[in-house]
Amino acid sequence: MPADPLRQKQLFDQALARPLEERAAFLDDACGADGDLRVRVDALLASLAAASDFLADPAPAAGGSNEKPGGVIDRYRLLQRIGEGGFGT
Repeated sequence: MPADPLRQKQLFDQALARPLEERAAFLDDACGADGDLRVRVDALLASLAAASDFLADPAPAAGGSNEKPGGVIDRYRLLQRIGEGGFGT
């Protein structure tokens, strides 16, 4: 019987809410004899642990760019601001 994605998510969330040292015992009890479910939840937890933290720091506030007229990017000199909006200036 294939693992229920909703059950996987519930167990993942519940395991994540527990301290790291309690997760294995919790999953042993919650998954019981369903080894496939345990493998899937363990894989989700491992993926989260291995994920990079590239979104940990917020993006700079609008206007926070240090690119101003007179500045240089590589071999290009910035002469003037020509627009602003979306994701950049």
